[in-house]
Amino acid sequence: MRIVYDREDLRLEAFVDATWEYALKFRGMRKEEFEPSGGEGEATLSAKASTQRIPGTGMGMDMGGTQAQTK
Repeated sequence: MRIVYDREDLRLEAFVDATWEYALKFRGMRKEEFEPSGGEGEATLSAKASTQRIPGTGMGMDMGGTQAQTK
């Protein structure tokens, strides 16, 4: 069974908080790993993903997640 909460549903925030707690306690994650951050000159994973080109199409992804024409 899959439970889906609307982004405005207050239960979503509680679910996300519980997931983060679990990751910290049982999966060895560090709090810094939850937020995209990079040192000087270091590209974050989200920045790399937002500038990826789709091979063979001449298309890429813009920051909004929509396809954009690239040169």
